[in-house]
Amino acid sequence: MNESLLYPCINSCRDFWYETRFHRDADTTRDVILRFGNITHRATIFVNGIKAGEHEGGFTPVVPDSTHYVRFNNKNRISFLANNKHP
Repeated sequence: MNESLLYPCINSCRDFWYETRFHRDADTTRDVILRFGNITHRATIFVNGIKAGEHEGGFTPVVPDSTHYVRFNNKNRISFLANNKHP
């Protein structure tokens, strides 16, 4: 996955969608762990349209295990809804 495709939102307090696509070769011996350096304050992460995790907090890593949502030998889509409005 090209991490440069995920741009941070700055100085805005509303919902934003981020999305990128990637291809995953067949390798059923390894887990697929996504790591987002930080998301603040709320986020819902989706892999291929299926909710893979949620996050609430500030400037902390988000690491959902996405093994069961990834399609091997196929294109995949990661998207997440983020809102940086402080509660």
